[in-house]
Amino acid sequence: MVVVVISGALGVGKSEALRAMRETLIDVVGEIAVLESDQFYMMIDPHWTCPPDRVDRYFAVSGWLLQQTALGFLRSGFDWVAIASNGHWRQRSAQEFVRPFLLENVRVHHITLDPGEDVLRQRIAYRSAAAGLIADERQAAEAVAMLRQVRQALGSWTHVLDNGQLTPEATVRAIRDAVERGDGLMHLP
Repeated sequence: MVVVVISGALGVGKSEALRAMRETLIDVVGEIAVLESDQFYMMIDPHWTCPPDRVDRYFAVSGWLLQQTALGFLRSGFDWVAIASNGHWRQRSAQEFVRPFLLENVRVHHITLDPGEDVLRQRIAYRSAAAGLIADERQAAEAVAMLRQVRQALGSWTHVLDNGQLTPEATVRAIRDAVERGDGLMHLP
């Protein structure tokens, strides 16, 4: 059994990789469940308008629900669970989240997507255009700032994957290759 935590800044391609994962890998790795951390938070706060004094509690509850859902899929015979999160790129946070999986002898790999700043800006602009909006330079600047934060927080505990020139399907294959090599394999502290 394998859990792959795919992290990174806003706009790096996590959701697109998840959407491509089942079709790309099901014949190779078996049953796959794909979970996105934002969906679990949105069950509590669907419009992201939570009062600031409740944010930490809501993130804790939604993280626990995500964790228990992933464990449920594994216990039900799924071979892989892929989790996309823009919140598990700090080592301590990631270790706390994956601890229950490791205690059940599940192999957990942490992969951080980083397409580069220029590609990230292009993706944010494309996303805006696809939604019929004018490109939002502020949103692109925030995404690049988050990408820089992620880079500063990274260490040898994660595997950084440059997906700047990869399609979502090629990103999924690169993630599988990294897992097969043992890249980003997490251990109990």
